[in-house]
Amino acid sequence: LSKVSSYSRRNTPAEAVYLSVLIFNEELFKEVIHFCSLQTARHPVEEPFFSAVKEVAEFYVKAGERRDLNLNHLNSALKKLNSLGDVYYGVNVVRFRKDLEDLVREVVRSRHYFPVKIGFHMRSDHGKGILKRLISALVSKIRRIGGRRWTLISSETASCCSTETSWKRLRELPIQP
Repeated sequence: LSKVSSYSRRNTPAEAVYLSVLIFNEELFKEVIHFCSLQTARHPVEEPFFSAVKEVAEFYVKAGERRDLNLNHLNSALKKLNSLGDVYYGVNVVRFRKDLEDLVREVVRSRHYFPVKIGFHMRSDHGKGILKRLISALVSKIRRIGGRRWTLISSETASCCSTETSWKRLRELPIQP
């Protein structure tokens, strides 16, 4: 997570939301509770999302420690998520809401719970025009046909291989007096 977080830039709400989702998906629930409470104080406008993630994490902490399946946390999180739109800083809120509703049904029905993951919304080409989609499809096909792209690593590999073969050739040459 420290590789994802940028300490040099300002901590933006989008970056905080992204980090909270990563921490939650790693099932570090105690850490995400502290992180979300800190981010709620730092970004009060984004309080509904951070509070919802915090509530779900508290449900998992209590369920893991005491086997207490208290649905108040999940219902509170669902109410807070209803105030958000379908996509919130790239987070697929619709899917998150649906998974929480399924979790509530499962807990009520069988007193078992399962881990919920927060996903991100996949970008689509729906908003692009037909000409832009056609051009981007052609460019992607040409790139796939073109083979391997040149990178610093591939060039180092090539130079390493060429020097290795040249050393082999020098060893094979007879020594002249």
